[in-house]
Amino acid sequence: MAINPRTIEQTELDLETARGQFAALQLDPLVSDDTKLVAAAIAQAGAEVALAVARISGRSSE
Repeated sequence: MAINPRTIEQTELDLETARGQFAALQLDPLVSDDTKLVAAAIAQAGAEVALAVARISGRSSE
């Protein structure tokens, strides 16, 4: 069985929200470059976790 479309939609929404928050952080001149680097790593890891959860959720509904 395929992944539930609602799961995919929610995951995509969460990812877009995280990207928007990260973009705002990148533009903030008060945030240090080191903090931006850590935020980039967290955003990337979060995206990978969200996709893995969506895949696992899809498999468990089979």
